[in-house]
Amino acid sequence: MKKSKILVVAIIILALAAATGCGKEGGVKGKTEVLIKPSTLFEGDLKALEPHLEISGGCVEVEYSGDKKSMKCSYEIWKEGKLEESGGGTWIPVEKGFKANVSTSLQGMYLDNMETSPYMIRTIAVGDDSGYSSSKGYIERFDSSYAWGDVKLNEDLEGPDDREYAVWGLTAGDEMRTGGIEESVKGSSWGYMLKISFED
Repeated sequence: MKKSKILVVAIIILALAAATGCGKEGGVKGKTEVLIKPSTLFEGDLKALEPHLEISGGCVEVEYSGDKKSMKCSYEIWKEGKLEESGGGTWIPVEKGFKANVSTSLQGMYLDNMETSPYMIRTIAVGDDSGYSSSKGYIERFDSSYAWGDVKLNEDLEGPDDREYAVWGLTAGDEMRTGGIEESVKGSSWGYMLKISFED
């Protein structure tokens, strides 16, 4: 009788563990409130213009199903592994079912004598069927002798709305690093990245 009671209790514990996801890597699976998909700034016929515009940029599609009130699109600039500058580019009100394209670009500038300016124009934009919102500013340009390239999102990102998501980056330096967006930007001589987060 005692053994049968222990067996019943053991079965109940195993059933509860299976139902709650205990024993699996990471424990209970978190909610998926944020879905971010890779996209592109230039599509179709516009793709041919991309190399002529001297713009480096990226774009993602964002879908949100949580309860927070706003989406924040911010940027960070890293130099030699240290955060040099950060800013909140754009805040957008959101609600369940929110869908939008989020993009950023960096554009070189020239001085009156046609020499390269030490600054670049930074743009962050959010657009949907009802229109778009954007912010612009100036950031210090990386050393013109550096090799540079962008780091794109290659697969969908899914997760909760209590964390930041790095969605695009640009790195510059004597040596180009490969890896994820955040890892590449933080490990480069100069790096810029766009981040998305959600706030109450």
